[in-house]
This record gives sequence, C-alpha cells and structure tokens, in this order.
Amino acid sequence: KQWYQRRVAITAGIKNESMWFVSLLAMALSSWFIWKISDVFELAANYLGRNLSNGVKGATINAIGSSMPELFTTLIFLFVFQNEEGFASGLATTVGSAVFNILVIPALVILVVLVKSPTQIIQIKKKIIGRDVCFLL
Repeated sequence: KQWYQRRVAITAGIKNESMWFVSLLAMALSSWFIWKISDVFELAANYLGRNLSNGVKGATINAIGSSMPELFTTLIFLFVFQNEEGFASGLATTVGSAVFNILVIPALVILVVLVKSPTQIIQIKKKIIGRDVCFLL
C-alpha cells in the first residue's frame, strides 16, 4: 500500500509539472503570436488611415482595433455559455478592460515620465482634465 501511495504522489507531481509547462508554453506562444500580429495590425492601420492625420487615425482605426479583443471575448462567452453567465463574463471582460485603460495605463505613463526625468515639470490644463473626467464618467 505504501508503494502505491508513493507512485500516486509521483504521478500527481508529474501531472502538475506538465500542466505548468503547458501553461508556460501557451503563454509564450500567445505572446509571440500577439507580437507578430501587432505588426500586421500596424500595417493595416497605416493603409486604412493613409489619408488621415495621426490623431484621427488613432481615435478611429486604432481604437476600433484595440477594442476587438473585448468584443470577440464577449461574443465567444455569449455563444459558448448561451445564458446569463456568458453575458456576465463578457460584460466583466469589457468593464475590466475599461478600468485598466482608465487607471493603470495613465498611472504607468506618469511613473515612467517621473522616473525618466524627475526634475521635469508636467503642466496639465484644467480644461483637459475636466473634459476627460466628464467623458469618462
């Protein structure tokens, strides 16, 4: 009986280690895929927005492209679960992405600017802050 318990423990350990390896491999491959596909997205965005200014192109084409993962995740959840759970999961994905975009990205940009040049003063106009707050609320 002791030999059997040891064998089961070793087998469970191998399964756990192999799952870690598969998870790490999946993360590495998905990161590589995203890196490569972003080059294709950049080429397509430049082609579609060839007659647009950078501001207009960023506010339209790039914004639509960056929102596609949330849309497809929501649709996949909705069609796989086909009930309230699917809708709630898709909604949670979209809200979580929005919170990340509103809070984390600006905070990281501010931290990078402060680390790169701590003596530089950043001037922000009240009008811009007010516009962004009204839009985001």
